[in-house]
Amino acid sequence: MNIIKPGDELLIKKPVQFTCRNCGCIFEATANEYIRGRIYHTCICPCCGEQVITKKE
Repeated sequence: MNIIKPGDELLIKKPVQFTCRNCGCIFEATANEYIRGRIYHTCICPCCGEQVITKKE
C-alpha cells in the first residue's frame, strides 16, 4: 500500500462535546470514552447514565 497523503491522527483523538437531552448535561469525552461511528458518536452521560448521540463533525 502506498499512502498518498497521511491522515490527521490528532483529529481522531480530538475530544467530542455531547449534550444530554435527558438531564441537560453538557460534557466532553475523549476518544477512549466514546464510540465512534460513521455518522454519529455515542457516549454514556456521566450524570444520568443515558446514552447520548451526537452527529459526527
